[in-house]
Amino acid sequence: MEIAFFVLALYGIVHVTIAAAAPARHGPLAVAAFSIPKWFFGELAPQILAVHVVAVSVFVALGAVDGPLGAVALALAVVSTVGLVVLVRRARTAAPVLAEALAAIEAPPIAPWAAPASWRILGLPLRPRGVERIADVGYVDRGHRTLSVDVYRTPGATGQPVLVQIHGGGWVLGNKRQQALPLMYRLAGRGWVCVSVQYRLSPRATWPDQLDDCRSAVDWVRGHVGEYGGDPSRVVVTGGSAGGHLSALVALLEEDVVAAVPMYGVYDWTDRFGHWNRDLEVLLARRVVKRSRTDGPDLYDRASPMSLLSDRMPPMFVVGCTSDSLVPVAEPRAFVRLAREVSRRPVLYAELPYAEHAFDILPSRRTRDTIAAIERFATWAVGPGRASDDQVRARDDQLDETTSSTSTATPTIASTPPL
Repeated sequence: MEIAFFVLALYGIVHVTIAAAAPARHGPLAVAAFSIPKWFFGELAPQILAVHVVAVSVFVALGAVDGPLGAVALALAVVSTVGLVVLVRRARTAAPVLAEALAAIEAPPIAPWAAPASWRILGLPLRPRGVERIADVGYVDRGHRTLSVDVYRTPGATGQPVLVQIHGGGWVLGNKRQQALPLMYRLAGRGWVCVSVQYRLSPRATWPDQLDDCRSAVDWVRGHVGEYGGDPSRVVVTGGSAGGHLSALVALLEEDVVAAVPMYGVYDWTDRFGHWNRDLEVLLARRVVKRSRTDGPDLYDRASPMSLLSDRMPPMFVVGCTSDSLVPVAEPRAFVRLAREVSRRPVLYAELPYAEHAFDILPSRRTRDTIAAIERFATWAVGPGRASDDQVRARDDQLDETTSSTSTATPTIASTPPL
């Protein structure tokens, strides 16, 4: 019993220490730290803390602290308890950062959200009552396979705004049923129609297959989402990681998208500011693009949202994470800075303290605060304020008539120094 207590206490102190104290690192070794300690312990600290206290109490009651090894285990458990409390408190730091970001627009207030007990107690994003999922609706035939979307909605919805969700996974992994479930459940419960997109993955697929599929999904939304209660004129696109990259590209390329919420994404495949290590370059060259940056510079440039920024881009709400182990936080910072230089529409940015990559997969306190902010932004973007956006678009059309071309990646952007 004493040995079991010590092993459990040692496991806990290692993981809590990594989650609470480890700085953001990038590279293959960072994945191990990201996958369990920083991600799981960081987002589900309240639930883990509760289990931890119960487990320690049981061991103490069974006499596991009577010997010297048990005393050491108890000391480690106490330190772990303090660390978990720190993690719980850190999760609350997201709300003021999100509120500060939203201050740039007149975002409407939203009704308070009583998160389901399964979220608050168990840390599980179980689909709430009243929200249905229509699975595997085909949206494009790619010859050897039909790609599909999942539609989340409240039955009977008509003329509702639409959220298009693009999953992440480094362009090689992921599934439309795995990510952003807390966000889609929340918005679908509020009347939105949420569309989660399946797209082809590398290495079987070769870029730009992934982008072509996501754009085809938006085409399907324009033509068919009305059959599921959605309004094709009010489409917001979002995604995280590779999905953040793809959602930013879709928003910059598809004029019918009224707003975008890219999260902890990759926005520059050319690495013009030197944010990346060799890992991303190798992944893209060997598995995704299957050409090196030297062999296909134009292809890499066209795949970079930083290169497509213009004064015609829709409003964006970019979310970055200070403790991101996979995407350097300098990446979204630079993207936002460049976007604000050229955009006529709001570009909001929330850099969440202590947040790890893919934090929003779990229904944590940080996730719930972020979802509430996204809902406010998206509601503003699809609301009456979009009339002013139409006026901006009309001015853009007039500008096109008097100029030979619309500015995209300007020399000013290309020469902007790294952060």
